[in-house]
Amino acid sequence: GWADDLDRLQPLVEELRADLADLARRAEPLLIMHRDVDPKNACLRADGTVVLFDWDYSGPALPGAELLGAAISFARRGGGAEPLHRAGRLQVSEPCVIATLDAYERVTGHLPDMRGAAAPRVEEGFRWLMLNARRALGLEPATPDQAKRAEPVVTSMCADWPLGTAAVRAWASRIA
Repeated sequence: GWADDLDRLQPLVEELRADLADLARRAEPLLIMHRDVDPKNACLRADGTVVLFDWDYSGPALPGAELLGAAISFARRGGGAEPLHRAGRLQVSEPCVIATLDAYERVTGHLPDMRGAAAPRVEEGFRWLMLNARRALGLEPATPDQAKRAEPVVTSMCADWPLGTAAVRAWASRIA
């Protein structure tokens, strides 16, 4: 029942494919990153410094994609607040995003390149959608609970993924 809904995503999938191909052509180096910078893995010390913990998911990532994921996570925690710009710097409700941006700049000597930063984040959603589509069709091993949830996830994501994709791309533009 969701095949037509999935088929309507083709233009977004083609756009994602082009973005990933462009990213591959640029061959940007990956850095060892936390890869899960969000409110549950960060805290603010009394002196104002930010501490990241729970590094079990760390590995290679694009700095721009890492920053984008952090910004989205912290904005959600702040009620999805729109970012404000002050003195040319991004300001949001959580100081952790700014601290993350400043840390990248301090370590690398420049701000992260945000070109292509959205593609890995958009692809994560697409991979989750397709995993659940394969589970719903019985093409992917799944526990009984995963199999039961697969079709509702696909149905929901067919409606939500285009909106989420647009939001991720908008955040990348805002940060850039």
